Amino acid sequence: MNRRLGKRGRFAALGTLVITLASTLLPSTAAQAATVRNLAPNPSVETRSGTRPSSWVQVTSGSNRRVFTYRSGGAHAGRRYVRTTVTQRTSGVAGWAFAPVAVRSGASYSYRDYYRGSASVLRARMTTTKGSVLYRTFPASAASRGWRAGGVTFTLPRGVTRLSMERVLTTTGTLDLDDVRLTLRSLPATPKPPAPAPAPAPEPTTPAPAPTTPAPVPATNGMVSITFDDGLTSQYDNAAPVLASHGLPATFYLISSNVGAGGYMSVSQAAALQGRGHELGSHSATHANLPSLSPSALTAELAGSKTALEANFGTIRSLAYPFGAYNAAVAAEAGKYYTTARTTDGGFNTRGAINRTALTMHYVLQGTDAATVAGWVEQAKNSGSWVILVYHGVTEGGDQYSVTPAAFAAQMAAVKASGIRAATVSAAYDAMS
Repeated sequence: MNRRLGKRGRFAALGTLVITLASTLLPSTAAQAATVRNLAPNPSVETRSGTRPSSWVQVTSGSNRRVFTYRSGGAHAGRRYVRTTVTQRTSGVAGWAFAPVAVRSGASYSYRDYYRGSASVLRARMTTTKGSVLYRTFPASAASRGWRAGGVTFTLPRGVTRLSMERVLTTTGTLDLDDVRLTLRSLPATPKPPAPAPAPAPEPTTPAPAPTTPAPVPATNGMVSITFDDGLTSQYDNAAPVLASHGLPATFYLISSNVGAGGYMSVSQAAALQGRGHELGSHSATHANLPSLSPSALTAELAGSKTALEANFGTIRSLAYPFGAYNAAVAAEAGKYYTTARTTDGGFNTRGAINRTALTMHYVLQGTDAATVAGWVEQAKNSGSWVILVYHGVTEGGDQYSVTPAAFAAQMAAVKASGIRAATVSAAYDAMS
C-alpha cells in the first residue's frame, strides 16, 4: 500500500510489522517512560530482508524521479543506513519510514532520529481503531552536511492504535536516515470517577415554585465541510455532480499556477463550481513546502496565489497548506492574507477553541468507507464541533489518496442522511467563530 505526506507520500507495499505493546510494559509517568524499550522496529536498519532493511518501507508519491538505497559505511549507528535521492520533481514526496507499530490511544510519545542531507519534513501517520488514517506534520528540518538529531514529542488523539513516523524529501536532493527511536513518554490521564449521586431530596409538603431562570440553551449542532485539494479535473467531473445531487457545498483548494494545466481544472470549470455555490480557496502558487522557504518566497507563494486566483474568481478567503506543512512563521504569514488555513492535522474544530490558521481535518482515503465518514459526522453532531473532510482525486484506479466515484457517492449520501449542516470552510468558520 502506498501513502503520501499530506498530499501524496506513499508507503510501497513491503508488508506491515505489528508490535504488541503489553500493558505491563507501559509506564505511568514520564520518568518511567525513559526506561521503556525502543518501539521502532530495526531502528538502526542493521537487519536485512533481501536488499532492503527489515521492517522498513518506502514513502513515495507524485511525479518525481527517486532512488532508494540501502547503504553500508558511514552510518550514525552500526554500519548501515538508508538513503533517498530525488533527481527531478514535479510533485509528491519520497523517503523511508519504519513500518507501523502498536501504540496506546491518547498517550504521549517521543520520536528521535538522525538525518543528513537536504531539508526534509517529519510526519506522523496514525491509524485509528476504525481503520481511518490521520496525519500530523511537524516543522520542516533544515539541511545538514553531517548527521543531525531531529525529533518531536506529541500526544496521540484518542482512538489511534498504530503509528509510523515518516521523514521525506519534498524537493530534489539527497536524504540519509539512521538510528531512530520511538518511546512512550506518558500514558493518558486516568479519568476521575464520577462523584456519587446526591441523596434524593425529601418530598416537598407544598408544590415547588416555578423556576425563575430560563432553561439552558441546547448545544449547537455540529457542522461539516467537504474539501478538495489540488483542483483536479476528476473533482469537477466526478465529485461535483454527486455534490449537486445531494445539495452539498464544498471548498476546492486550487494551486494557482496549475489552473488550466493538464489534469487540473480550467478557469471556466472552477468558475462554474463557484457559480453553483462552492467555495474556491488557495493551495499556494506552486504547491511548495512552505516552512522551507525564505520569507520573500513564502510571501510569493501565499500572497501571489491569492492575487492570481482573485483576478479570475474574486475574493479568496481560505488556504490549505501544501503537504500540510506549516510552522509558526508560515501560519503568521498565512493569517495576513487568508481568513482560514487548513492543516493535515487530524481532529475536530471546537467552537471557542478554533485556531483559524491551523484548522484540523479528517482524510478520506482509498480504504475509507461510508460508515467511517458517518461516524466522524455523528461525532461532530454529538459534540457540536466542526469536522472537515479532505479529498483528493475522485476516480477509478487512483492512488491511495483517491476514492472511487462510487465510494464518494456513498460517503456523500451518509453525510446528507446525517442531517448535519454542511457548509463551505469560510461559511462554517463564520458560523462557528
